[in-house]
Amino acid sequence: MEDRQWVPVVIKHQGPEFEKDVYETYEVSNYCNIRNVKTGVVSVNKNYCFTFRGANKSHKHQTFRVCLASFFPDKIPENINDYDVDHIDGNYYNMTLANLQWMHKSDHARKRMN
Repeated sequence: MEDRQWVPVVIKHQGPEFEKDVYETYEVSNYCNIRNVKTGVVSVNKNYCFTFRGANKSHKHQTFRVCLASFFPDKIPENINDYDVDHIDGNYYNMTLANLQWMHKSDHARKRMN
């Protein structure tokens, strides 16, 4: 098993204050776990979503989207709402970074039909 790596959470398109607050408060691992830096509490992925709480608002995000975006912030698609995160091996329980890639929604739908 590879070593667990942690990076600050990157969430785009939620506003600069919220993004900064989340970046400073949470980390995500290459196994799609979320950790609160201040408390050290690690979330367990039961529903594959996590609610990030900023100073004045909160947003729920899929942990695998957060994982992929946080480890590769320079590869976040410009129109992120047009993209899904594809589990390369087709196993949605395989939540490792190596199994995730951005895929346009239309391509992702075609892949799932095959």
